[in-house]
Amino acid sequence: MNSLSLIRNTLFFADRKPEKPLDGNKTPLSPVREHMSRRGTMIWLGVVLGLAFAVRILAALREPALGQTDAYGHLQFLRDMLQHGRLRHPLYPPAYYWLLSIPVRILRLDPYLAVRYAGAFFGLGLVAAVYALARSAFGRRAALWSAFLVAAFPAFYWLQKTGVGAYPSQLGLLILPFLLLCWDGSMRRGGKALAGFASASVLLAISVPMMLLDILPFLALDFVRRVIRREINRSAWIAVASAITAMTGMLIWIGAQGDGDVVPRTVSGISGVPVSEQATPASMLWRVAWTYMMPERWLPDGRWFQAAAWIVGIALLTIVLWCRRAAATLNPVAGVRDWSLARMIAWWALFAWFQTVFGVFQFPLYMRAGWLLLIALALLGGWITVGIGDRLAGLPRRTWFMAIAAAALVTLCRPPTPAPHLSP
Repeated sequence: MNSLSLIRNTLFFADRKPEKPLDGNKTPLSPVREHMSRRGTMIWLGVVLGLAFAVRILAALREPALGQTDAYGHLQFLRDMLQHGRLRHPLYPPAYYWLLSIPVRILRLDPYLAVRYAGAFFGLGLVAAVYALARSAFGRRAALWSAFLVAAFPAFYWLQKTGVGAYPSQLGLLILPFLLLCWDGSMRRGGKALAGFASASVLLAISVPMMLLDILPFLALDFVRRVIRREINRSAWIAVASAITAMTGMLIWIGAQGDGDVVPRTVSGISGVPVSEQATPASMLWRVAWTYMMPERWLPDGRWFQAAAWIVGIALLTIVLWCRRAAATLNPVAGVRDWSLARMIAWWALFAWFQTVFGVFQFPLYMRAGWLLLIALALLGGWITVGIGDRLAGLPRRTWFMAIAAAALVTLCRPPTPAPHLSP
């Protein structure tokens, strides 16, 4: 098979070879078949990563000003880390700036350049993380489609926009797929997966602790679901303890760092409502808890947005119910490599939908819930795209490539670009 044939046959319409089962996976696997060689996977993954980098770097190349509203604050935080080894804001998590300071010191870069271009590299990491999670659940072909959706599909514009500029949520989004993958492994196998989950929990707690707060309710619900279905081992309890310890430790550290009116201001920023400087710790904690349970919604009020949201919710519920039935019969045409992980992704997508539409278990001043929903939709979207392709085998290959090229071209012509912000 020459190189052209390899590229043409990589995504669809070739005789497929079975993949090896996951080592140590106690959940039976469906006999899903794959035809992609390692070489073909690497070729296409390189193309997708290159496209993702191009989409995210265009904004920085076109506009020298740092775009997002608090970009210059993040630049100052990075300079504080380089000069003093700590942040000026005592409550801000330091891990993101530790990471940014490494290439600045080694390569002797201007901190401004690091903040200007960092988002493109974190965007690459997000695409790679989505690929890794999708590959473990659905196989190589679906993983490539999921990565492409995150990288350059126009419908995922708001997720692509997270790769512009520099802010800690970029690191959190990169960590999250890895955390979910290790969580599933911790529930069933332990070992390296347990160590990976503990490390990801700590890193998320010291970089974007509120993102860990957003995902903890889902992990709790998933843990209860697995206990009822008896799908856990002893390492699962250690995983739960590590997540709780990471979050508790970060909250204790924040409390110890608070001084004067910093704590009320931070609580006000989290909850989105004014908090008096004379407020007691109990009242501030209650304000955060109430906002966490019933914050404002991010969903726009337009009829089309409302209708689309409910269509997506019904579709996700259908996928969850179908996964339960198909997993019980190990449907051989379902295209799933690991049913336990696939079910978890489907449940997580439905949970993120509730966060986005109803505003539960999230904070109102951030768009993290929408980002998490888009990641979940990309994971399921790659799987569904492969299923559609398998059922449209008679469709000319050039039609698929023209559709891919058109989507990428639209995204490149309208790259994610925040409004310029020139405040000092």
